[in-house]
Amino acid sequence: MRVTLERRQLWLTIILGVIGAAAWWYLSTQSIDSRSGLSDVNQPDYTVDMIQAVVMDANGQPQRRLKTDQLRHYAVDGRSELDNPIVWLRRNAIEPPWQVTAAVGKINADGTQTHLGGGVVAERAATADTPALSIKTSAIVIFTDIQYAETRHFVALDSGDNRMTAERGMQVWFGDEQRAKLFGRVRTQLVISDVPARKRTQPLKKSIR
Repeated sequence: MRVTLERRQLWLTIILGVIGAAAWWYLSTQSIDSRSGLSDVNQPDYTVDMIQAVVMDANGQPQRRLKTDQLRHYAVDGRSELDNPIVWLRRNAIEPPWQVTAAVGKINADGTQTHLGGGVVAERAATADTPALSIKTSAIVIFTDIQYAETRHFVALDSGDNRMTAERGMQVWFGDEQRAKLFGRVRTQLVISDVPARKRTQPLKKSIR
């Protein structure tokens, strides 16, 4: 009888030991997983596919709009990364909006800066008074709260038959005050169209460097 009790106590001790070891292993792995999750800042906390967002102005009119194939949000700094973003920027309800397309994008935590890269094309349709305008560069930053954008990369502007390039980027204000500054070596190609038709057999082009 004593032998049987001792054996039972021995088996009970072994079983409790195994259970304790298993519990320790489980808790230790959970702790490791938790620490690795905290240290991996490159993992988004949520992802949204095929998203569209609209921001209204004070009059309830669409001021800017965003469309992207995928948005990934990162809790570590609040940024959002974008795949194939398209941004529409509208100055008022009368003039056509700017449409800006890019391969990749990033929005900062408070939404005041939109970084676009991978090849950027900004286009504005023609109006009754002005021809269509396009801006091409490799990357650009849009400060949406002050209606301002800048790039330090090579930029090309095309308006009708006219073309202007700047080797070291540009600054552009697209709000109520519309103006631009070009940096580095600037080249301009203008088509002069005010020559009388009977004296002109082809458009005259003037290149300014």
